[in-house]
Amino acid sequence: MTVKKEEVIRKVKSKGFWEINIHPYNYVENRIEIDKIKDIVKSSIVRLSSWEYPHFSDDHGAPYPILNGIEKTINKWEYVIEFWRMVVSGNFYHLIAFPEDWMGEGKISYIFGEEETKPNEWLGVFRSLYKFTEIFEFAKRLVQQNIFDDKLVVEIKLNRLLNRKLVVDSSKKNGFSFPRIIKVDEWQLKQTIYQTSEVLTKSDELALNAFKDLIRLFDWENPPLENLKDDQHKFLQGGI
Repeated sequence: MTVKKEEVIRKVKSKGFWEINIHPYNYVENRIEIDKIKDIVKSSIVRLSSWEYPHFSDDHGAPYPILNGIEKTINKWEYVIEFWRMVVSGNFYHLIAFPEDWMGEGKISYIFGEEETKPNEWLGVFRSLYKFTEIFEFAKRLVQQNIFDDKLVVEIKLNRLLNRKLVVDSSKKNGFSFPRIIKVDEWQLKQTIYQTSEVLTKSDELALNAFKDLIRLFDWENPPLENLKDDQHKFLQGGI
């Protein structure tokens, strides 16, 4: 049985969430044959961790058909809440609840030990870096499906950020020496229009640039970029 779309969207937006929109630069109403959409998304899925991007099939089934495309709702394990849609114009839209807000204090303590971190109060460094990486890698794989012309649009927005603490969400890394708190409620990607060739050749760099722009708002102006690139590379190779 499919979880009701309206309930999932309402739940996602009730706390912090990602909002992603990937689409062709030039709008063509029926750019893709409707019967091919499911295969296009399935062929572009990014599987770099235990949770694929975008999540395609589970105990609630595969994406369901709508009038002009397909949709999928996900509500699992208390902290995985998502909704995505792909339509014949080539527009992919994705809402993702911050898992950080839904994990519960018990799960957070399991990850961070003695770290005093509660739901609705933090954003993970590596969770964020890897999400940007997955988004741009997915965009790259959509480009490889030849559904765009020479340009595409990648819009990413993070909502309900005000007063969140940036946390090094890895037991193998040192935490910050002082709290890094964001003082704006939303962030959105500045560059949104890309050449398809650019996404094909440097999706990892584009993801890292987006991540750098976000963490600057947490007063982290000189992050260890080479170390982060190495972590990102390991993630892309399936080593994390």
